[in-house]
Amino acid sequence: MKIESGGRAFDFCFLTTTFRGDLDRFAILRESLQLFGHAGVPHYALVNTEDVPLLAAMKLPDVVPVASGDLLPPIYDTERRRYQNDPLGPRWAKFRRSLNKRFGWSPNARYYGWQIQQLLKLQAPATLPHDIFVTVDSDNVITGPIDLREYVPDGQVVVFESQCPAPRPLDATSWYGNACRLLDVPIPPGIDKNYVNQPVIFEKRAMLQLHAWLEARYNRPWHESVLDQRLAAWSEFTIYGVFVAHHLRMQGFTKRITNDRTMWISRVQERRNAAQLIRRAFQDPNIQLLVLQADDHGRWPLDRFLPFLEREFAAVRRGTSRTAHDAGRTSIPGHPYAAAALTGVSR
Repeated sequence: MKIESGGRAFDFCFLTTTFRGDLDRFAILRESLQLFGHAGVPHYALVNTEDVPLLAAMKLPDVVPVASGDLLPPIYDTERRRYQNDPLGPRWAKFRRSLNKRFGWSPNARYYGWQIQQLLKLQAPATLPHDIFVTVDSDNVITGPIDLREYVPDGQVVVFESQCPAPRPLDATSWYGNACRLLDVPIPPGIDKNYVNQPVIFEKRAMLQLHAWLEARYNRPWHESVLDQRLAAWSEFTIYGVFVAHHLRMQGFTKRITNDRTMWISRVQERRNAAQLIRRAFQDPNIQLLVLQADDHGRWPLDRFLPFLEREFAAVRRGTSRTAHDAGRTSIPGHPYAAAALTGVSR
């Protein structure tokens, strides 16, 4: 989708990593995008190679599945499957992640699915044919109108950043500290920065420059240097944000406060109060997006929240929601709930 801002033209798309365990959440994300007028914007779903048929069978309009094997070298699919199909079962696999975090043992655990999803997000903008990638995770729900021009105000691409005091030096578990170390950026004393927003806006040009810098600095493929960081101690969003802020010096970019229009439901108490919080997310004009964070332990499946989401979706459709008028105003001409055939993408 082409958008003009500040004398510049941008080609937009949505980008989401998902897998068979989160396809129900991805379908809810897609429904919310349709409700608020963005059905016709191409939406690339980055999925494990073996999950492509499952996603295609859902026939979600305007969704383009992209297999992990079409973005990363074959070893990533091979080692990920080997790890997730550990013959001793998922509990042992989880224990191996702990061993890798603490001692660096069991190197195969680095290919944990969540880590591979992060690499896929960093690779896709360099491969797919668009300029701007609105990256939303599959546990997101759009709750209010979003004008995509908000992400390129006056022709400047948004980078979400916030900072807070760091009471002690950033250790090896710090996403910001590790991004600075990886990118040869001095860590400012007493400061921790956060680039983990929903959504994150990736720009192709900046991503290509990030890849080129990493490969020149470490003399190997960029993804190998990223994956070699300590398991779960790095963030794709933080690496990108630090690179843009320090190496590109924000030229062509502008900053917004992280999660300034996003509500997160991630803690136990928030999940227990989900009915009230979901309603607030749809009623508060300052909130555009809800992160209904997936629960790794399976205690809070999507089914527990569906009645609350369906109530709000129905209000938007009836025009009784506070967002209904604006949702109609921002819809894409010629693409009301447009249907498109699902196709595969290869390199």
